[in-house]
Amino acid sequence: MAKKKTTRKASRKPAARTAKKSARKASKKASAKKKAARKKPASAKKSSARRSTGTTRRRAADPGLARARGPVTPEDARLVLELYDLRREEVMRASRDALLRWRPSSLEELIEMSDIGHPMNAALRQVASYFELAFGLARRGAVHPELIAEWCGEGLLLYAKVLPFVEAFRGDPKGTSTAFQNAEWVAENTEWGRARMALFEERLRPKGGA
Repeated sequence: MAKKKTTRKASRKPAARTAKKSARKASKKASAKKKAARKKPASAKKSSARRSTGTTRRRAADPGLARARGPVTPEDARLVLELYDLRREEVMRASRDALLRWRPSSLEELIEMSDIGHPMNAALRQVASYFELAFGLARRGAVHPELIAEWCGEGLLLYAKVLPFVEAFRGDPKGTSTAFQNAEWVAENTEWGRARMALFEERLRPKGGA
C-alpha cells in the first residue's frame, strides 16, 4: 500500500506544476490587459488634444504671423524701400498703369488675359508676380507683414479686382491653382490688409448693388 501511495503522489506533481504555470500565464495576460486598458484612455486623450490644438500650433508656427506680432525693424524699412524702388522701373510703371485701368468683368476675361498670347498678359504676369513676391516675403516672415500691407496697397487692389473670380480661376484647367495666394494671406492676416480690402471692395461694388 505504501508503494501505491508514493506512485499517486509522484503522478500528481506534474499536474500540479502544469496548473500553476497555467495560472501564472492567465494572471500575466489579465495584468497585461489591465495595463492596456489603462493606457488607451490616456493615448486617446493625447490624440484628441493633438487634434484640437492642431490649428493653433499651425498658426503659432506661421512665420508671417509671428513677425506680425513683433515690432517693425530698420531692416524691414530697408527692404520695403528696395521693393518700392523696383516699382519705378520704366516697363513696370507701364504695366502697373495698364492694370490700374483694368477691371475684369468675368472669369472668362481673366482666363483670356492669362493666356500668353493676350496683349495684356505680360503686364498681368509682371505686376501680379511682383506683388506675390512682396507678399510672399511677408508670409514667410522675411519682412513685417503690416508694413508690406501698408505700402503695397496697389497689389491688394489688384487682388480685390480678381477676388470674385479667383477661386474658379484656381480650379480651372487654364487657370493657376496658386494664383494670388500670398495676396490672400496678407489680405486676411494683417490689420492693414483687412482695412484696405474693405475699402477696395466698397469702391469696386457696382452702384446700386447689394
